[in-house]
Amino acid sequence: MHNYRCFKGVFKWIALQLILLVSPFLIGQNIHFSQNYSAHLTLNPANTGRFNGDMRASSMYRSQGYQFSEAYNTFYLSFEKPFYVVNERINTGLYFSHDNSYGNSLPANLIYFNVSHEVLLTLNNSLIVGLQMGYVHKMVSLAETTFPDQYNREIGRFDPHLPTSEYFETTTSTHLDVGFGMLYSHSFIRGVWSMGISLQRLNRPSESFFGIESQLPVRSVMHGKADINVGSSMFVMPSFIFVKQGEPTQTIGGANIGYTLNNNSPKTLKNIILGMHYRNGLINDAHALIFSVGATYANVKFITSYDYDVSGLRTSNVRNASFEFSLMYTLPSTNLKKKIVSCERY
Repeated sequence: MHNYRCFKGVFKWIALQLILLVSPFLIGQNIHFSQNYSAHLTLNPANTGRFNGDMRASSMYRSQGYQFSEAYNTFYLSFEKPFYVVNERINTGLYFSHDNSYGNSLPANLIYFNVSHEVLLTLNNSLIVGLQMGYVHKMVSLAETTFPDQYNREIGRFDPHLPTSEYFETTTSTHLDVGFGMLYSHSFIRGVWSMGISLQRLNRPSESFFGIESQLPVRSVMHGKADINVGSSMFVMPSFIFVKQGEPTQTIGGANIGYTLNNNSPKTLKNIILGMHYRNGLINDAHALIFSVGATYANVKFITSYDYDVSGLRTSNVRNASFEFSLMYTLPSTNLKKKIVSCERY
């Protein structure tokens, strides 16, 4: 009995240390879609409303490490709507994200509201300024985690339905985020290009798990993108993204190539695209090659992407690959505009 109590105490100490090691990882987590150009509201509040239409709705799903039993899953949903005040277009956007890593032990829910306004500098140049405010709720719960006394010898594995004498209190943390962003856009004969920067978590909020409080660093994002027509039917969309959160950095660079179909009917296939991007290969060691395929049908755009792990950090012969799927619907505009609004295909 004495040995069992010693083992139990040692196990609790080890489990607590593991949780404390995971907590900073949870604190540092942020949305990290490969299709950042589809989850554009997470990059920069100035991206809000950059489309020609009455409203736009987007959804995304990402599964990272889905080959393993406990994948890291992320769901994203956004809605954008422009309003006109004295002939000036004010763009509003709302997005929600749910992260779920290691089963249901590390869930996080985020909801943000964005607002932006575009100012024409010249006929072909514009500056967009955006503001962002969000509410973040994160939790650490071991309710669905198995412990040594839940090992079932009959089935040869741990059974979460068996009773356990172990108990860890669920801990939660909430905070508000405030962000700001700017984006410069230039239109030319063959298309448009833009560059932007955003500073998120400007209020430096704090998170607390298991009595350990940590102040979050400012999240800085720099990004650029172009939409260039090549000939009468082809187009190319190069893009790059640089994200810095404290010491960690992340980069994504690459391009999509598309083909426009000559269909006059509004309810038909409009274009198809293929793309390849490189994660963290521009500055740091390469992490993944990202392959994408997508199309636009009527007012609906969808893209599927696959992250192929090239980092060398894998278990046995299984790579830490990821899968993403995005869907976007744009309601055509019914307003007569008196100013130019930059339009992006994706």
